[in-house]
Amino acid sequence: MTQRFGGTGEPLNQHSSAARLSDISLRHLSAFLAVADMLSFTDAANRLSSNQPALTRSVQRIEEHMGLRLFHRTTRQVSITPAGEKLRDELQVLLPLFEKALRPESVVSELRLGFSWLLPDNWVHDAINRFEVETRVGVELKRRDDVGAGIAQSTLDVAILRGYTHRRGMRATRVGSEQYVAVVPHRHPLAARSGVDWSELAEHPLIVSEAVGPVTEQDWGAGPLRIALRCHNFDECIESAAAGKGLGVVPELALRRTIHPSVDFVPLRGGPQIPISLIQPVQGSHPLVGRFVQIAQDVLAPGHRPDFTAGRLRHTGTTAR
Repeated sequence: MTQRFGGTGEPLNQHSSAARLSDISLRHLSAFLAVADMLSFTDAANRLSSNQPALTRSVQRIEEHMGLRLFHRTTRQVSITPAGEKLRDELQVLLPLFEKALRPESVVSELRLGFSWLLPDNWVHDAINRFEVETRVGVELKRRDDVGAGIAQSTLDVAILRGYTHRRGMRATRVGSEQYVAVVPHRHPLAARSGVDWSELAEHPLIVSEAVGPVTEQDWGAGPLRIALRCHNFDECIESAAAGKGLGVVPELALRRTIHPSVDFVPLRGGPQIPISLIQPVQGSHPLVGRFVQIAQDVLAPGHRPDFTAGRLRHTGTTAR
């Protein structure tokens, strides 16, 4: 018979007095979700303005109640167990609903708009200005590497997403797409080129962003790739390329709005485009989030697909999907 263990490594007793449901509070559940998102007790404590021992006790309390281990912990890393993944997915839907039920409906707070890197050109600022004028509610910009986690945990009300999300409890509204450019160290032979074919990148060590954007090994459609490094955001990708770790790809906004002394941004030909969506919770959302999404669609002219590649909106005359 398999024995279950908690965070301390000791067997869990599902019938102990600590297993009462009344012992579990919103504080414990929020602590668990923060650790599940960051996979670091230290980083989660910083996010919640708490401390690591308090978060450890909160997670252990839930583990004792469930009789299951939610995380594997070593001195070097934290990983989530299948039981932890299941609880995370369920709480990401249920906890925002509970928090909304406790929030007075008469109070309309600022709309928290999340983004993971540079804001797409023009339309975002136009949408924010129009929303604030029409609703008299301010928009607060918040940068997060993982905007999906921000939506799931109700730290964001709506977010600009590059790429795709398959998380439960979220609705995505496609608003356009962006092209990629290659991030090339100054001394690399490709740095002097005016353009590079997408397939050429597969011949070089690559830096792949895991948290942002839709690029995976399958996007090259070639044989085995030389993945030199996996990073968590576009800034890490640029700095790693500057350090000579490999070649990366970032949105073409970098051509106009990013200057780095050690890399060049080289236009790519024939590669995939980055879909851009606005994501929001399916339930328990800010009362005006739907209005913001509608204003953004109006700014982008319904019936036309926006093209961001020229530095200003250029309509192609085709319907967005």
